[in-house]
Amino acid sequence: ERRRYWVERAPVRAAAASGPAAPAPAQEPAPAAAPDPGGRAELLAAYVSPRDPTERRIADLFGAVLGVPRVGAHDDFFELGGSSLLAVRLATRLRETFAVELSPHALLQAPTVAALAREIAPAAAAVPRHPLLVPLAEGGAGAPLFLVHPAGGHVFVLRDLAAELEGERPVWGLRARGLEEGEEPLASVEEMAALYLDALGQVRPQGPWLLGGSSMGGMVAFEMAQRLRAAGEEVALLALFDTYGPGQMPPPPSTVRPAGRDRLAAVQHACMEAMFAYRPLPYPGRLVHFRAAERRPGEPLRPEQPWIDLALEGAEVHVVSGNHLTMHQRPHVAVLARWLRSALGTA
Repeated sequence: ERRRYWVERAPVRAAAASGPAAPAPAQEPAPAAAPDPGGRAELLAAYVSPRDPTERRIADLFGAVLGVPRVGAHDDFFELGGSSLLAVRLATRLRETFAVELSPHALLQAPTVAALAREIAPAAAAVPRHPLLVPLAEGGAGAPLFLVHPAGGHVFVLRDLAAELEGERPVWGLRARGLEEGEEPLASVEEMAALYLDALGQVRPQGPWLLGGSSMGGMVAFEMAQRLRAAGEEVALLALFDTYGPGQMPPPPSTVRPAGRDRLAAVQHACMEAMFAYRPLPYPGRLVHFRAAERRPGEPLRPEQPWIDLALEGAEVHVVSGNHLTMHQRPHVAVLARWLRSALGTA
């Protein structure tokens, strides 16, 4: 279980006394700050005490799930060390505590104690939308960008990228079905594409469409673009983020699906099966592929090549710093956002 610990910086002389002699520093270091009993040195927000019973209960749940002793009203769940798995755990605790239906993805839109309190407050007006649509960024005059989840099913990996585009255009994530109680995972890329296109219709009645996806999500976005083009719709952007193509897959997953109530494992298994079974057809359009510069053992050196061969109107390839995972995280995500912004143009 992930936990975060803060270690206060020791004075230079005290640190040197306990080890071998070291060369004298070139200049006198700045004096250490006074210790912070709450360990907030690495957080962006100053501590503000929870201001009402709802905020206090949410702050307590943050602390219990994350193992953090003191949580303020404006503390960000992810800055405190939160992950997608811990978000699922927190959402369960919130549902039990407040008797509300709350998705783990609500933390992407409301990651602080105060923001979650506003979401949970009985007076807050619920905005009806498709359950698989997750708002990642708001504002801006540009057309909305729709980004599909990787094989894990969540869209948490896209959070930093959406933040880079905040205020420029709305950014929506599409999570996998099966993450919530009572949902069954989808069995094929084609089923995912059909359902996700239904979800897009709640946001935008017609194109031009801006589609993208991380890893396996790029494959689903590719099938969505195929269907939109076949229906006579305009696809202004099809972006694949380090998406592997046919002939590049690692060994297929076991045919035995995970038993029990572990929904995350079941969704990932279903996504992997769907990815291996998908057979893409030539695409009558153009696409952009963002390849991670760092290739890990077992990864294809040129994941863009099969997609170049399938894109009948050509493909544009950009190399992004980081690896298959870290390209979506700071500082590398700034490079990805810059190239993506260029590909989006004035759409």
